[in-house]
Amino acid sequence: MIAALVAAVAVAAAGIIAAEKRRRRVAASESAALRDLRSVLVAELRYSQLNAGHYDRIECLAAPARCLPRLAAAPALLAANAFADETRGDYRFVFHPGPPPARGTVDEKRVSPTSVAAFAYVAVPLTGQLRYRSFCTDSTERLCALASPDAPELKDGVCPLACLDLR
Repeated sequence: MIAALVAAVAVAAAGIIAAEKRRRRVAASESAALRDLRSVLVAELRYSQLNAGHYDRIECLAAPARCLPRLAAAPALLAANAFADETRGDYRFVFHPGPPPARGTVDEKRVSPTSVAAFAYVAVPLTGQLRYRSFCTDSTERLCALASPDAPELKDGVCPLACLDLR
């Protein structure tokens, strides 16, 4: 009887330890994904100051002079190698460009030809085994979470309304 009780306690303890390890892994992975989303958001906001209020692709954030030749000395706003891969950790990151700036509203000599008026950057979990959430940030400076691990449907480079704000 005592041996069975000890075995049951050991099994329960192992289950609790495994659940705690999973919880910590999810928390660490989500934290890293949110850090990457915040980095891109800050870089986009800085870039828009150089680009007459418009945003651009991730490659332009890593090397602004490629997209804005008039700013040959502009420093990188993101580490090129850190954001070169779409998959980092347990997440796949996807840039969703919004519409281009309205024609006739920009000085084409000062603005990148790949500029967009809005953007969203999404982190979608690679695995469904752990209870990961998807995350989104966009040009409205919103950072939010989706209860689902599925990729959200985006329109015009804006996070969905169903996304719960994290700030």
